[in-house]
Amino acid sequence: MMQPGYGIRVLSIIFFLSVNSISAQTVKNDLDYGLAFVSHEASKDQRTSLNLNPDSPFLFDRDFQIRFDFSLRRLQNAFGYVARIIVNDSLNIDLVCSPEHSDFYDLSIVINNSPTEIHYDFAEVDLKARQWTPVVIRFALLTNQIAFSWCGKEKVQAFPMAKMKNLRFYFGANPHGKFNTSDVPPMNLKNIRISKMTKPELDWELKKHRVNEVYDNLQGRVAIVKNGIWLIDQHTKWTLRKTMVIGKYPSIAFNSGAGIMYCIDKNHVYEYDIPTGVGTTGTPVTASPRSGTTINFIIRKIVPCTPSVVMGCFHTRAIFQGTMRGAGSG
Repeated sequence: MMQPGYGIRVLSIIFFLSVNSISAQTVKNDLDYGLAFVSHEASKDQRTSLNLNPDSPFLFDRDFQIRFDFSLRRLQNAFGYVARIIVNDSLNIDLVCSPEHSDFYDLSIVINNSPTEIHYDFAEVDLKARQWTPVVIRFALLTNQIAFSWCGKEKVQAFPMAKMKNLRFYFGANPHGKFNTSDVPPMNLKNIRISKMTKPELDWELKKHRVNEVYDNLQGRVAIVKNGIWLIDQHTKWTLRKTMVIGKYPSIAFNSGAGIMYCIDKNHVYEYDIPTGVGTTGTPVTASPRSGTTINFIIRKIVPCTPSVVMGCFHTRAIFQGTMRGAGSG
């Protein structure tokens, strides 16, 4: 005789395996990677810093650019320094994130603590939380300009380049003398590339790494990370994403196109959006007023059965009331 609660405990194990197996596949084919920066949720000495030149500054005598992919994990309470470029150990060029502040733009270039013509609001690029966006900062020595591009939208600021000889690049917090900063936005970075005259010179994917070091793919130059979280490591071990307690006759299904997990019991439908981590608490199922039977919809995209999730694979029919988001009707 089955013990009370046995079915619920089994489903908890199945759901744990299924979600992680699906997370490993992910909606995209490529595993996500990069460096996640610890922000205001931690004390100042526990926040993340990335130093691209721990040994000596970079020297430039011709046009160059730095580009990287950037995302914010949230769009509120996201103030901080995305990057600080220190020129000749005497001047700072900052990329500052300051949403929800009426006196500042959401993202802007600030030179020696003075605003510039390079600034954006999130609405200009239709920014969403956790959305990867490309950033390019170009330094034109001949025309004395800084050109900044975000999501393909470029803005330019005049800046005297003649005396600019060496530069240091920091992301997030940095301890560099009078230029030290501790305000770090809740951001992720990857694919940092420095080019001279459009020719790539240094390339940090922020994928393969040591504990506090990461090397560029072109010259093997080391960058130092403090208090970082490596996104690629999330794919090397199981992570509990969601616990759901549901009733009798449990089943699960997965819509691979939308990245949505569905759990169904005798009376409810539960929906969990894997990319965003948002779930519903359970939508009641009602019966047909004429026949008294539940309404069936066919889910067209079911995750294939594999040895690790064989117990979680189920019939291609699920019980729903109305139209199910991300699924086809049958």
